[in-house]
Amino acid sequence: MRIWRLLAALVFLAWVAPARADGVDLVPGLWTSSSRSPGGQEILMSVEFKADNSFSGQARVGDTVFFSYRGTWSLEDDRFVWNYLESTPELPPASRIVTDQVVLLNGATMILLSKQSGNQRTFTKTTPAPTPAPGS
Repeated sequence: MRIWRLLAALVFLAWVAPARADGVDLVPGLWTSSSRSPGGQEILMSVEFKADNSFSGQARVGDTVFFSYRGTWSLEDDRFVWNYLESTPELPPASRIVTDQVVLLNGATMILLSKQSGNQRTFTKTTPAPTPAPGS
C-alpha cells in the first residue's frame, strides 16, 4: 500500500511540476502581434509555436496576407532564434535566421527585441498549447 501512495505522489508531482526555468515550455501556442505600417495601416502577425520547435504563421494587413512562413525556433538563454525554412515571398538566405533578444516571456506575453532592426515586438498568447495526454 505504501508503494502505491508513493507512486501516486510522484505522478502528482510530475503533473504539477513548475515550468522550466529557461521558459521553453511557455512558448508553444498561438501568439499574435500588431503594429502599424509607415502608412498607418495595422499589420497583424500571427504565429503558432509548437512543442517540437516548429512554427508557422502569417502577416497581414486587413484581409490581405503579405507574408507567410514556417520554420523552427529555439530559446537559448535570452535569445529567441527563428530559422525560416519556407516563406512567401521567399526570404534571401542571409535573412533566414533571425535572432531576437527576449525582453519578457511569461504565459501570456512575449516581448522580443530584434537584434537586426532594433524594433521591439509584443506578442500576446491567444491560445495555450495543447496539453499532452498522460503517458505521452
